[in-house]
Amino acid sequence: MEKHKTSKYLKYAIGEIVLVVIGILIALSINNWNQERVSKNKAYSYLNQINNDLSLDLRFYDSMIYDWSEFILVFDKVIKSDLKNDTLITKLGSILTINSDPREFGNSYNNLINSGDIDLIEDKALLTKFHEYYRISCQLYNNVSEYQRTFNIHNIEGPLVQTLVMEEGGSYSLESLKKGIASGNLISMINWQNSSYKTLLKFLKRNQKEAQELQRIIKDLEETKG
Repeated sequence: MEKHKTSKYLKYAIGEIVLVVIGILIALSINNWNQERVSKNKAYSYLNQINNDLSLDLRFYDSMIYDWSEFILVFDKVIKSDLKNDTLITKLGSILTINSDPREFGNSYNNLINSGDIDLIEDKALLTKFHEYYRISCQLYNNVSEYQRTFNIHNIEGPLVQTLVMEEGGSYSLESLKKGIASGNLISMINWQNSSYKTLLKFLKRNQKEAQELQRIIKDLEETKG
């Protein structure tokens, strides 16, 4: 006290405290930055997995849209009573009982939901679009697909076995197909299948557009994440 050292020690102590506080704040800032970086990387990992699922969905849509369009073309021509085209009638026999099986959608999206990491996705509008695509559009397609499959099994496959002549290779004979169409016995089945495929085609094209839009949004997020 006599040598007036108190103020010097006090200033020194305060300086030490300030340095410690600054060090703690810097450490916390670095830790928060690391945690945020880890969370963002984890979020983009989920988005990348979902994007891969969407690519598989789009391959499925492309394949089914092509097939269903071909089937509809055959049905439309047969409905117009084009019975002279043996190739067309044979094709009809091969597709008349084809089922549209439901598909498993959104494995990666379900993993995200079940993980509890949903809040890592900061774009809430994107989460809404995911929900609309997987929980509404994809589910609706599967519902219609399951209905078509069940209806075919109970109302088309059985009656056709009893009505048409089956050849050795497992295909329906051309003559029995022609007779079934000419008599009108197959027309209601053809009309129903044609209508079913057109409905499924509509859902496929809508889902295809939604999946493409989701991929576009994910791509934009990837390009701006830096």
